[in-house]
Amino acid sequence: LIIRQIHSLIDVPVLEGLGKKVEDEESAENGLSEARIICWQEKLFSHYEKDYYRLKENCKTEHHKKYYHMLKTGSHKPKLLFTYVHEDNYYPNDQDNQNQRQQSLQIEDNHQTMHLMADLGREVLLFSITWNPDEQIITVYPDFNHISTNPYYHEMRESNLHMYHYALEKCITDTPPVAKLPNDILLVGSSKTVMSVPTDRRERFSMPKQLHRYALLLLEIISASEFGYDDMHIRYRFELPPGVKMEKEGSELASSTHASKKHNDNWHFGQCHELFLVLPDSNDGQHYINVYFEAVSIDSWHRERYLGHSYCAIPLRPHASETTVHFVQLTNAGALADRMEVYLVGNRRQVYLNAFYGKVSTLIRFASK
Repeated sequence: LIIRQIHSLIDVPVLEGLGKKVEDEESAENGLSEARIICWQEKLFSHYEKDYYRLKENCKTEHHKKYYHMLKTGSHKPKLLFTYVHEDNYYPNDQDNQNQRQQSLQIEDNHQTMHLMADLGREVLLFSITWNPDEQIITVYPDFNHISTNPYYHEMRESNLHMYHYALEKCITDTPPVAKLPNDILLVGSSKTVMSVPTDRRERFSMPKQLHRYALLLLEIISASEFGYDDMHIRYRFELPPGVKMEKEGSELASSTHASKKHNDNWHFGQCHELFLVLPDSNDGQHYINVYFEAVSIDSWHRERYLGHSYCAIPLRPHASETTVHFVQLTNAGALADRMEVYLVGNRRQVYLNAFYGKVSTLIRFASK
């Protein structure tokens, strides 16, 4: 993790062997630059925390008493960078900080969080990290970057304007550093050594573009029950939220199950569908993908019988769930008239499902004959 104060966004060339040395010495003396190797859940104290926790009367809980003993027995010299670990229960709430991630999603109990901060006269959130031990997924926001090619910037407008740029660099070494505990995850911020896992994930997974995420949605339609006709199938269609795209253009967003006959009071399908999506890693909250279903039965004369339709919203977050979707069937003049229509000509009708389930902002009127 690296942070530096800069005085200009324009790169000015310097004389060989002269300006670089002077600049580095000036930054080191004034404390305007810092690079740290940070272990997972490693506590780095800010100036305020050091002054607060070194007073015994301020430490009432076991967690605060642990910090009191850490400051009493060890050498801790706060600089620019510090951390909030999972036990600190820190939630960013500074609405003026454009780099923060909105805590719109409730962190599950088994997830661990860590926040990398900077003391720039007031505390500034640089990076938020979440670890899901069940899925073995670590989420970093904003993404990893490099201090020399694509640093993040932060302005401090006090009496004077101060500009900082910072980076959380990820490098892979042949000999990863040994963690203190078997479950440690190391985020190393120097320009040459960073390690999170012993193997290079780039050999196994393709990485999304910066500030984007990949989402793999696996949908299985298992079975249906309590319908009135045989030889039925389920047609379904996906509707992507704004900003979410298919990783491969031209991928199917609509499909159908095979026709199924009733067996033990159920129609069995086992239909699987896979969507590989690209999501913007933004502060807009959780994304949902809408799925619209239609149940149709086809008789021997190829007449389509309308059996109902349904809808469900699937959150695009790591999870596995099983749910029962209930269908709604529209009727015309009554049960007898509907049965006559089904028997004679079939009664398949086009229903604008987006409007029916209130997923459009304008009122659309339509009729059918």
